[in-house]
Amino acid sequence: MINNMENQSFRIKIIIFFHIIAIAYVGITSTISYFWAIMFLLYLIAVYIEIKGDETLKFYFKFNNFTIIFKDKLLLFILIFYLFGIYIKIKNFDFNAFFSIDLMSITWAPIYEEILYRLIVISFLEIIFKNNKLICFISAFIFAVVHEQYTLLDGKSFVFISAIIYYYSFKKSKSIYSPMLYHFLNNFVKGLYN
Repeated sequence: MINNMENQSFRIKIIIFFHIIAIAYVGITSTISYFWAIMFLLYLIAVYIEIKGDETLKFYFKFNNFTIIFKDKLLLFILIFYLFGIYIKIKNFDFNAFFSIDLMSITWAPIYEEILYRLIVISFLEIIFKNNKLICFISAFIFAVVHEQYTLLDGKSFVFISAIIYYYSFKKSKSIYSPMLYHFLNNFVKGLYN
């Protein structure tokens, strides 16, 4: 009986491992259309529900502890940092910057990427590993690698650090909306200054 359970657990870990590779590959190639990206995400959500159950999915889509972003000093500092960046552009009347923002990067990316990389990848990694720091590092590494538009020197480290912030906010708030907010603000501010 125990041997059968160990076999089942090992099979699930292998399946999850290959799904994480598929997620990274799809992110790196970036050649799929939005339709297929949504289909891939829906498939991964189905796999997530099969492995973790739909109650955990419902749990992360609630505003569980969303107010933590105002109570946690680090999360509050990051929120103020982003808002200050927006304030500087508004103060200088640089409204042209608002029209140069890529709308897909501030609407689609925070929703799609946070569901994919925070909710699904982290949940899959939690099945394989038990160390939160290792899970944070691996998920941030995958997130940085799939953002191929950045080179190693100018952007990969920033994306890696951003992923750690998103992970931290996800774990602290126990809600997917917190990293979505930070991802939105990050892309919005980045769009203002590009």
